[in-house]
Amino acid sequence: DTIIVFTSDHGDMMGDHGLMLKLIMHFEGCLRVPLIISAPGRQPARTSSLAASIDLPHTLLDLCGVAEYQGMQGTSLAPILDDPLAHVRDTVFVEDDFPAAETGAPLPLKTRTVVTVTHRYSRDSNGHETLYDLEHDPDELINLAVANRDPAARVAALDVLCEQMLRADDVTRMEPVSL
Repeated sequence: DTIIVFTSDHGDMMGDHGLMLKLIMHFEGCLRVPLIISAPGRQPARTSSLAASIDLPHTLLDLCGVAEYQGMQGTSLAPILDDPLAHVRDTVFVEDDFPAAETGAPLPLKTRTVVTVTHRYSRDSNGHETLYDLEHDPDELINLAVANRDPAARVAALDVLCEQMLRADDVTRMEPVSL
């Protein structure tokens, strides 16, 4: 009757792109982390479905038969535990704020990223953009957001990012309510 979750808050670059540690770059090496959920009655399986850390509270409440509270973000991953081919989300949205940059460090104040099954798009408050086709360029070597390499994919990714930012805006987040 015990649920076991193994995960991490971030990955490390480990030399990818000539970088070490986690830094502030939203490359797959930092974003993609292990997630193992062992739950009673569920068979072991692997999935390529998108998931986010924000989904863990929903998942645990769902597995325990406890109702989520109003205003929670994320979605339960329980359907994926039942069927590894299932999908519960089309995108993963990542927000990073770096208040230390206000002190003059050469970092952007904010970085926002959206990951889909096929692409990863990032944009920071300094205007730097990256867009990678994860199917054809899994090592993220060709930035499609520069030099007009794939303007249609860039516009589509920017549209998805804007939609995710609007959904996650502080004003649209509902406050938890007590019963």
